[in-house]
Amino acid sequence: MSEGEYKGILEKITSYLNKLNVEYQLSAEKNQITIPFKFKVNDSVYTCRIFISWTKDWILCVAPLLSLSKFPPEVDREKFFKRLLLETYYLYEVTYGVTKGDTVVVHAETSTKALSFENFSTELKSVAYGAMHFVEKILPDFEKLSNIIF
Repeated sequence: MSEGEYKGILEKITSYLNKLNVEYQLSAEKNQITIPFKFKVNDSVYTCRIFISWTKDWILCVAPLLSLSKFPPEVDREKFFKRLLLETYYLYEVTYGVTKGDTVVVHAETSTKALSFENFSTELKSVAYGAMHFVEKILPDFEKLSNIIF
């Protein structure tokens, strides 16, 4: 990606984040923006990090939810992953996945060619909602995972 392409995408993303009034940190050397996303479920406040990275063709928004290396053996993995697949199917714009590094994430992608405020806002909000939904609706069924999230 050329310097001009990089700067053009970065300027669009940061202008959209500013328009959404979102607090963020830029890591230029990593080609990444980090958003500390805070939300409340019942009486507890949670903070998950949403990472935004980009290439010439794609913008990725991703929030790590938990590491499979810390997954308790007494929790039924098949039941957990089936639940994530069901939630991915039934929730619009929310996609759960697993990285090569064995991290469960919620993620969204958009093509740089389709980059607009509306598309970016939708993708970012879907990741934020997916993190909240994970804590509020999925974790209660897998209580032993509560201490290994984020």
